[in-house]
Amino acid sequence: MEDFPDDAARWTGKKVGEIEDIPEDIENKWDNAVEDVEDVPDDVAGWVGRRVGGAERFGDNIADSYHEGRDDARYGDDY
Repeated sequence: MEDFPDDAARWTGKKVGEIEDIPEDIENKWDNAVEDVEDVPDDVAGWVGRRVGGAERFGDNIADSYHEGRDDARYGDDY
């Protein structure tokens, strides 16, 4: 009970600080949203590039799998 004045003053100061930060918080959220939108072309290009690379390596992966399976059948797992 004797800490109540200090606790009340601390709580009030914290809430006032939160209210004073609202304009800055809004500006930061806006800036982050703009940056996220500006990053979309690079993100899409990177995604497409990874998919193209995967498609280009698809045949190589199949050939390797075929040979590994054949070797497993011939020589066992320890070849």
